[in-house]
Amino acid sequence: MFNKAILIGRLGKDPEQRFTPSGLPITTFSLATNYVRRDKEGNSIQETDWHNIVFIGRQAEVAKDYLHKGSLVLVEGRIRTNTWEDSNGVRHYRTEIVGFPYGLKMLDKKPTVEPQESSEETPPSGSTEDDIPF
Repeated sequence: MFNKAILIGRLGKDPEQRFTPSGLPITTFSLATNYVRRDKEGNSIQETDWHNIVFIGRQAEVAKDYLHKGSLVLVEGRIRTNTWEDSNGVRHYRTEIVGFPYGLKMLDKKPTVEPQESSEETPPSGSTEDDIPF
């Protein structure tokens, strides 16, 4: 038996974090993936699917600290469907991807960092390196 999903998409909102009674972090977010197909006339039609993503433990902390709405990520995990019945007896289903411990990769380009000015002091004019006592 095999249960693995691999998705690349963008977060639909900022991640939300909660904790289990024992203090284990759980972070959830929605992920949008796109599929492009052609209709009978040859026009491109883009369809967006939304996925419920759950990370537990260290990856939950990483997701909460570094991801935000619009972040491009690759998620690897297993598909899980939760079932429950509400107070009116109506049965509900929620399918989610539970991320593997290594299953989160940030794909956005790192922001460029401006080079900082050198913090090295220059010797006073007229002196040479030989004049410096160290």
